[in-house]
Amino acid sequence: MTKYHESLGYSDDKARYENYYQILETNVISSYIWYKRNKPKAWFYFRFTGVVTILFSIIIPAVSAYDFNYKNYVIALMSLTIAIFSAINTFYRFGEKWQAFVRGELAILHLVGLWKVEIQRAMLQTQESLAEQMVIDATNRILEEVGKIVSHETENYFSTVQWPKRTN
Repeated sequence: MTKYHESLGYSDDKARYENYYQILETNVISSYIWYKRNKPKAWFYFRFTGVVTILFSIIIPAVSAYDFNYKNYVIALMSLTIAIFSAINTFYRFGEKWQAFVRGELAILHLVGLWKVEIQRAMLQTQESLAEQMVIDATNRILEEVGKIVSHETENYFSTVQWPKRTN
């Protein structure tokens, strides 16, 4: 087991920058893990509600062509299920969430990759103070960019919320 998340690529030869790895683990990787963990749930709910809605929409005309006991109840139940699943999917916007989580996850991985390149460049630097400043700058950049990703995704989500309007 590695000391830090595998995406950081930490090894003992980078121990002099361990504080920065800790900062990334706490502030960047936690966001990455959140996106990665929540992405499958949003995908599942998006697909499940969509498939059930499509299947029941296709099946209702076939069911209505046959005569059997409780036919009206079956059709009503299927119609109600379609309405409920459509409303839930529209309200929670599972498809939009899933896409946002994928974008966030991939963007953070990209930024981690850029940060790792900067760490490698700093390690090649012979002047220790310049190397340290390179790592500080790279760490500040990734923290700012990940903050923008999380903030942007959150703002986009809430900007489309339709709050009830009061009528006079």
